[in-house]
Order: sequence, then C-alpha cells, then structure tokens
Amino acid sequence: MSEKLQSEIIKIELDDATFQGTKTVFTPTYINFFFGNNGTGKSTIAKAIKSGRGVAFADGKQFEDYIPLVYNQEFINDNMRSYHEMKGIFTFDEVNSD
Repeated sequence: MSEKLQSEIIKIELDDATFQGTKTVFTPTYINFFFGNNGTGKSTIAKAIKSGRGVAFADGKQFEDYIPLVYNQEFINDNMRSYHEMKGIFTFDEVNSD
C-alpha cells in the first residue's frame, strides 16, 4: 500500500472540551473525514482548524497563509437560511444570508 499524502496541516494538538487534559496529538493526511457520536470531539477539531490553535503547518507556512474553511453545524447556522419552509430555496453565504 502506498504512503498517505501529508496535508499542509502536519499536526494538531488538542486540549479543549472533549480532549481536555489528554494532550491528544494527531497528524492528518491529505483527505480526512471526521465522524462519531455527539460529544466525541468533531466540533473541537473543527474549531482548532478554523482558529489555528494547536495547529502546526508545513515548513515555512503559518496559519495566516491560509483561509481555513470548516463545514460544520456552526457554518450551516451562520450561512444557510431557508425561506418560509419552501423546499430547495436557501442562501449559502454570509453576504446573502442577511
């Protein structure tokens, strides 16, 4: 089996919420999919990536070099709006949601 492709994020250190006191460290690969029951840390990982807190990037790169986009429930709540329960009618960005 071939080696997995390394992502621009080379390491994430977690010590918040679900991971508090565990000093959990993992090295994501090029493609990652996080799933699990409520309370297992998916949102904590997403918040770390979005904020850059505990995230180490490839050599010569830093958080400011990227625009991290995280598609989670917070993103949906902030950016998607339905109109009067009309199926299939919604907006999908911060500008249009207002």
